[in-house]
Amino acid sequence: MADDQTRAEINRLYWGSDASVGEIADRLGVSRRALYDSIDPTPAGEPCRDCGSELQFRNRTAAERREASCAECGREERLTGSTLSPAAEDLEDPQVEQMARGARLSPVRTREVPPMVSAPAIGGALLAGLAAGALIAYAVRRR
Repeated sequence: MADDQTRAEINRLYWGSDASVGEIADRLGVSRRALYDSIDPTPAGEPCRDCGSELQFRNRTAAERREASCAECGREERLTGSTLSPAAEDLEDPQVEQMARGARLSPVRTREVPPMVSAPAIGGALLAGLAAGALIAYAVRRR
């Protein structure tokens, strides 16, 4: 089990970044099992319909699916609305450390990371390059 400071950092990174569980565990020097054991549920921002207690998301997958549960009565409920609870949005860190293959961790502003290029776009660019190369080769041979 992680100490209180490590546990707080685990929750900050887990709920406030897109870093994978493996990246967080490696960065903090804890096992994945210890990391999972240290994750505190985050408030879902809505009360339970049965008992009135605050609903919570147990993990990021539950938050993405909007599957909340009540710690008091055990009710599970699918919510509508924002993906993250207000409390999780407060934890978001504008600078998240991300690891490139073999590179050191470096701060990257998550909102500034360009979206991934789609496979059809890459394929189209490859075909255009091949066509341009073929035309150049044809023009050079004709001279």
